[in-house]
Amino acid sequence: MCEQHVDAGGRLAGFGREDATNGSVVGHTGLRPLTWDNCKRENQPWPTGASSVGQHGRKGVKKGGSPEAMKILRLSPVELSTSAHTTHLQEWATLAIPAADFDLSALYAALEARKRQLGLTWTDVVSEISLPFQDCKPRLIRASNLRDLDDTRFGVDAGIVLRILIWLGRSPESFVPGHPGADRPEAQLPPAAAGELPSFDVTRIYARLDTERERRRLSWLQVAQEIGDPFTANGLQRLHRVRIVRFPAVMRLARWLRCPAASLLVSSGPDV
Repeated sequence: MCEQHVDAGGRLAGFGREDATNGSVVGHTGLRPLTWDNCKRENQPWPTGASSVGQHGRKGVKKGGSPEAMKILRLSPVELSTSAHTTHLQEWATLAIPAADFDLSALYAALEARKRQLGLTWTDVVSEISLPFQDCKPRLIRASNLRDLDDTRFGVDAGIVLRILIWLGRSPESFVPGHPGADRPEAQLPPAAAGELPSFDVTRIYARLDTERERRRLSWLQVAQEIGDPFTANGLQRLHRVRIVRFPAVMRLARWLRCPAASLLVSSGPDV
């Protein structure tokens, strides 16, 4: 059986023996880029912590790199029930969380840096971000969505931001300046290798807001004033009905609830 290897940059991999002369991997399959296609072709799991390089022509991907909807959604909660995680969440509530917003410009800069590091086009980046979730019926990502990330006038669809964060291997809090929980385990998003697409559970968020509101004996207007723009009392009461949440606004909800953004997610997987 072949072995998996990833070079020091986590960029190239193949299935066979490692060639010490150039850090590449050679074997009976020859040199292979580390892509979801090649892992699937070789019936190998995705290497932990590895990032991939662009590859086109995959079945189920439209021209431009955006995936076609292929299967029906199956929702399940992101696993958060272990006692260790409960302890982490309790510790999180004591953190001195800054009143800073999620920095979309910094997210764009990190994405651009990774793109240049791997020598990819924006179309390649779209394809790489989308491929792990192609069976989960995600909202399509276009290259223009990525190029316009630093346009903060209206915020960015949370589904797009979450997929970018997973590809970068970063937590949402790592783009909140000065956030003390950015590297904590409970802040980390589920890996792309899980094949499930995370999204914010607006029903759960609404329920948690309402519970905390009642505990503190606040009105919805007072809650909206504490959270800040763009939220209003009426908007918060309709939150469980919205279809799209956006960054940076959703991070303001997590800050008010004093919980990591990852604890407000559900995962979407292919119906099997």
